[in-house]
Amino acid sequence: MSRKMFFTMIILLGMLVSVAGCTPTTAASDATPQTIIETVIVEGTPQVIEKVVTPTPVAIDKSGGVFTWAIPEEPPSFNPILSDNWTELYVLQFDSEPLTWGGENYPTTLNPILAETWETSQDGLVWTVHLRQGVKWHDGTEFTSEDVVFWASALQDPELPAAWFGYRFFTGEDPYLFEAIDDYTVQITTKEPVPNLLNLICVPLIPAHYFIENNITPKDMATEPFNTQGNIGTGPFKFGEYTRGEAVTLVRNDDYWRGKPLLDKVVFRVIPEAESRMIALLNGEVDWTQLDPQNVPQVVGNPNVTLHILNMDRLSGLDVNTHKPMLADKRTRQAMSYALDRQAIINTVMLGYATVADSPFNPVVSAYEPLPKYDYNPDKALSLLAEVGWEMGADGVMVAKNVEGVDAGTRFHIEIMSSNPNDQIATMVQSYLGKIGIEVEQKVVDFATYTEENLGKDPKNYDIGVRGGAFFGSDAGTYGTFFAAGDYQSTRGGYYNPDVQALFDQARIQKTQAEADVYYKQAAEIIWDEMPVIALYWPQQIWGASNRLHVEDAEMNASLLGVFTYPEKLWVEK
Repeated sequence: MSRKMFFTMIILLGMLVSVAGCTPTTAASDATPQTIIETVIVEGTPQVIEKVVTPTPVAIDKSGGVFTWAIPEEPPSFNPILSDNWTELYVLQFDSEPLTWGGENYPTTLNPILAETWETSQDGLVWTVHLRQGVKWHDGTEFTSEDVVFWASALQDPELPAAWFGYRFFTGEDPYLFEAIDDYTVQITTKEPVPNLLNLICVPLIPAHYFIENNITPKDMATEPFNTQGNIGTGPFKFGEYTRGEAVTLVRNDDYWRGKPLLDKVVFRVIPEAESRMIALLNGEVDWTQLDPQNVPQVVGNPNVTLHILNMDRLSGLDVNTHKPMLADKRTRQAMSYALDRQAIINTVMLGYATVADSPFNPVVSAYEPLPKYDYNPDKALSLLAEVGWEMGADGVMVAKNVEGVDAGTRFHIEIMSSNPNDQIATMVQSYLGKIGIEVEQKVVDFATYTEENLGKDPKNYDIGVRGGAFFGSDAGTYGTFFAAGDYQSTRGGYYNPDVQALFDQARIQKTQAEADVYYKQAAEIIWDEMPVIALYWPQQIWGASNRLHVEDAEMNASLLGVFTYPEKLWVEK
């Protein structure tokens, strides 16, 4: 699924919870076996299992070997500033690097990568970033401040096709000014304070010399071999071979600045079917893959596989067109919220691998505070609808009696949009709302059409729509797409509140994240009360790992580029 799609509909990203708190097994015979207790969810029900494992001896040779990751689709491109697909990001986490990593959802644990240190001016308008010295691109060229200035200018270039988060390099219409002070120092000047600037501009870097020497302009980057055949990065692995439709192979970068990686190669095998990926994992053909909740019962207890669960900064729910007269009253949207049994939806759709949402912000976001839940309460829903002016018709469908903006006698009939003809959420929402007299018709519309018909448009061509997406931590711009984008037509949902807009505007210009969060929290309370997006749950990702794979030192972290903070520390038993 496209990362830009996540940005406009709502990905990715969050705090790690590992189901298997154990060290994977090893072939060594001199270590004492241990009993590990694991808790997993099988078809919505927690299940405790025991597993006997053998710890890894300290003296074991970890170097060498091939790590194979099964991915669901072929990466569409390899230029990190054009990156637009999660599969692509999983590849990029191994070969490309940003200035900082991990700050997008964790402002207090911003990890220095190619930026080693930084400081800001007293007024918060000037950032001085000191780059890491001794870093080389995969072709041997030294990484310098020229690369940073070129990278930023490309992302700010209006001719760059589909720039990944290029908007984060602007204050409104004003681009941040990037200047090279010397080979290893960059100064960034902004029109207004941007307290989380290094969190926001965590797009991986590209090599200036490659594009300058080959006379490649931003508008040509999408079709250039760097993007279509393999890139040049600074990461622990570099491009080896790309067989379209089959696999991407990366090889060890012996000159990596953090030290020589343990693995010889990383292979991303394209296996489209979820069932086939699971079978490949169970058979030992691959070492790592994402699993659907339906796969868990077949994997649980397998002595050769460990499960890991990642909580993502992602919200699944329903967009509501608040400009539709039937849906304009916030009490109607609140009634719809009370009418939905969120835990039942989680158990059916995610088989338990999600958490009921109690805020528009995910718990991994620093501005998160739990708000009163919309517990399943059909009676409360009916009471609110009666307050609005609806009354139950003889056939079980609500009819307008004195609803503002709705002709008396109008049946409460709405459409729910989804891009999936078998969308379980849409079906369950249809059923639950039907129980309180709201007649819901399902309509299948592909996402591109849905976005084209609604983003930037007034009026918008939908009633409610199934959505799932990532709110990118401290990025006010992402939230604004849904809640406060300057005007009604600029939001993808049908909601605009000038009070929320004003709070977001204040948050953007605070000097620290803590000061910004004061305004975000106030905005969240208003959004939660007005319910323009009916929040359902925060989904989790399920990863299956072969026990020959060791991830302990690599530190799993659902951050910007993927799963592993230190890919160079992954190793496999040979």
